[in-house]
Amino acid sequence: MSVGRKKNSPVSDMRNENPRHQPSNGEVCDYSTLHQAAYERGERSYLDPTTGYTVFTKLYHLDRGSCCENRCRHCPWRKEP
Repeated sequence: MSVGRKKNSPVSDMRNENPRHQPSNGEVCDYSTLHQAAYERGERSYLDPTTGYTVFTKLYHLDRGSCCENRCRHCPWRKEP
């Protein structure tokens, strides 16, 4: 299970289907941009500014070596429906 993620949290349902989300402060959060920047810096996670949860990057998942079946937002093994 991902660090900081609570079971049945809304984050688990926001994965890649909706990379843009409207935070409560009115700013638009672009998860793909946050992820790409963290990935390029070699970071294995970043902080979701909307929820405060830690989100694992693709690099973390590749280092892990296999899918954990938790529907992670940046899973490189997830098959698109």
